[in-house]
Amino acid sequence: MNLPHKLSVILVSLIAAIQLPIYLAWSSEEIGENAKKITVRIDGKTLGSGVIIKKEPGDENSYTYSVLTARHVILHTDLTENGDLMTKEVDYEIQTVGGKKYRVTCPNDCRTLDEQENIDLAVLKFSSDQEYKVAELGNSNEMNEGMTVYVAGYPSRGESADLSLIFQQGMIQTAYQPSSDGYTLKYDISAQRGTSGGPVLDEQGRLIAIHGKADVHPIQGATTSNLGIPINIYKQLVQPITLIEACQPGNYKGRINQNQALEELQNALPKDVISDFTLRWRSGSDPRSLQSAIQNKPIDLKDVCKFYEGKDHQKDALDWLQLEIDKFDQSLMDKFNRKY
Repeated sequence: MNLPHKLSVILVSLIAAIQLPIYLAWSSEEIGENAKKITVRIDGKTLGSGVIIKKEPGDENSYTYSVLTARHVILHTDLTENGDLMTKEVDYEIQTVGGKKYRVTCPNDCRTLDEQENIDLAVLKFSSDQEYKVAELGNSNEMNEGMTVYVAGYPSRGESADLSLIFQQGMIQTAYQPSSDGYTLKYDISAQRGTSGGPVLDEQGRLIAIHGKADVHPIQGATTSNLGIPINIYKQLVQPITLIEACQPGNYKGRINQNQALEELQNALPKDVISDFTLRWRSGSDPRSLQSAIQNKPIDLKDVCKFYEGKDHQKDALDWLQLEIDKFDQSLMDKFNRKY
């Protein structure tokens, strides 16, 4: 074997060894087929959609499925004048792919998420002996302007014997815009009434948002875009994110809401806690670094996430800060998660 050939073999081997995994985009047809399997229709006083997100063992040979939807789909007409949830039972019907129907009774089979902050999300549960596909949850923090997304749902067309799923392709216009009810993801899809609560999918068919709100022009009154609640908001409501997870490169994007959450958390903590954290963050295991840390001003938490590299002393510092926050005021992390 000659030298040039040997070098080429070595080079190819090195490239193969360090190559990162590549996630290939599905075809729109594949994503459409996936959407049919995971999207359900919700019938009640209003018509809406939902997406199957969990399957758990049930009684005997059955399963218990969890459906994520928009809160207003099931609570639209069941509120008191003060906005409180009525205690009376209300029946809804979930219709899955193939047309099979399941009755659910709220509030027994329903759960709203983060009512205090009015995040427009809810979970319904139904039991079945049928096998249904469960949506794969994506990472909505990885979505950026210009990326392709898909919305699926069942539009309001009266009672029909067959399910008429609508499936639309569009593009993200704004990855984050401030919103009090969670609708921070904006895309150029003009979805129809009845599709609220349906899935917003990425190019790998993963669930990255729950669709549910039209973006109406304040002057013209026209609707050219729609809004969704990023799936990471749901994740943080059911399993709050830790500081280490918040700072990981896949999660921290330097967006306005993320920096605001970090700034508000820092401002709420005692100065001596931030000072101690600064020492731990900057010191590492080098005494000279410790002396340097003592002489420098306290670090900004947004810079912590910006320069986080996953080093042991960084993880230790964030773990320590997490414990200090819990001791000082446990509600701070709840507020942080809602903003982040």
